[in-house]
Amino acid sequence: MKEGPDKSVSAWEKAKILSVIVDSVFIPLAVALSGNWHAKSLKEKDTQARYIELAIGILMKEPTPENEQIRKWAIDTIREARDRRDRTLIKKKRRTNIG
Repeated sequence: MKEGPDKSVSAWEKAKILSVIVDSVFIPLAVALSGNWHAKSLKEKDTQARYIELAIGILMKEPTPENEQIRKWAIDTIREARDRRDRTLIKKKRRTNIG
């Protein structure tokens, strides 16, 4: 059994090998998860933008008794988007005021 400086070098080499293995697994996993999260976020924003476009198109048409319910949906959709935007702006303002 080795003792002294050779034993500690061996432990350091083992730790180095273990860290390389861990790095080779966790870093790509973190990048993949981050990319997936970002893609989902972009897709959700795109979907929200399409709903807004649809709502605006509905509201640009002449109101009739037949389209009353869909116009209410369009108004609610635009209000929700506005409220979401306002909450985001408030959060950003709070972050800049704190820092």
